Amino acid sequence: MMRFFSILSTALLFPVMAEAKIYDLADIKTGDIVSFCPTAIEIQKSVGYDKAYYCHGEISLEQDVQIINSKDTYVQLRAFTGLNLKGRNTIGSPENRIDIKSLSQGVIISNTNHETDYTFIYGDIKTDYAVSLENVLIDGDVYSRGMTVELKGLYNVVNGQVTASQNLKLENAQVCGDVWSSGGLVEIGANKNIIVGGLFFTPRSNTFKY
Repeated sequence: MMRFFSILSTALLFPVMAEAKIYDLADIKTGDIVSFCPTAIEIQKSVGYDKAYYCHGEISLEQDVQIINSKDTYVQLRAFTGLNLKGRNTIGSPENRIDIKSLSQGVIISNTNHETDYTFIYGDIKTDYAVSLENVLIDGDVYSRGMTVELKGLYNVVNGQVTASQNLKLENAQVCGDVWSSGGLVEIGANKNIIVGGLFFTPRSNTFKY
């Protein structure tokens, strides 16, 4: 955990765009239209959460867009057709986490400048489909019940567990938790991979959280 916060502090020293657009989920109501979702937002009840904010299409964040929750509630951000974060994004905060979930299609988080650009996720990432993470710092777990989980770029930090039901690819990844793969290939590339936990290749369906 100390390693995560050390790298997190280092990343915060890099330039941040002053014109970042910030969305506060506490201000969003059912029926509201927001630029990151092509349909009106629907607020749902969900087991384990105070609220779930559901987008019936793809959640897409342009560069420097942030999503926070100013209320002290446990919420989830859901997309029906995937999530696409295009760079230097932030979801959640250390004080109020926001879990994200894709019901169909995968989760893609990109950052083109590996030296200066990072995306921060304070919460879990969950999907049945592929997960592609590039220069991402995550204070939470990463779950895919199908397809590939890929971490690439110059720095990736997961302060939690990584679970893939098929292929798992780690490049310059530091994971402060267990890494699970229940099928497919496990590829570990580059020379900056650190796993502070176990590396397991057995099915984990009995304890898989989704």
